[in-house]
Amino acid sequence: MDPFEIYVLHNVSTDINVLTSGSGGIAAFEDIGTGTGYGGYKVSAVYNSQFVSIALNVNALKDINNATGLFAIGGSVSTIDLVPNNELIFVSSGEPGVPSPNLVLTSVPVPAAVWLFCSGLLGYIGVGVSRIKNRTI
Repeated sequence: MDPFEIYVLHNVSTDINVLTSGSGGIAAFEDIGTGTGYGGYKVSAVYNSQFVSIALNVNALKDINNATGLFAIGGSVSTIDLVPNNELIFVSSGEPGVPSPNLVLTSVPVPAAVWLFCSGLLGYIGVGVSRIKNRTI
């Protein structure tokens, strides 16, 4: 087995209704694993049964913000080679009680402390400029 695989997220151009109905066939399957890259993650056996976070890039954030309604993100293992070995991630046996793989998107807000710091810094700059203007020589 390979020591690691790289999982990459992509945009999906197939119509969302085609995807949710399952009627897209091979074209939809191929579309899910191609397209503009949204981010990636290097995974290995160390991550078995663990959640990993994949940071989305500017392309992903722009597309998500411009979307209306449902939004699809595809994924693929970009390091698959022609060597016959087990190159699998997000695998589930489908047995009852065995957790299925899930993709959960979460946004990370800018901490309030950053805004507070910046406004305080601007206040100090304003006071400094005011003192320089009011100074008599």
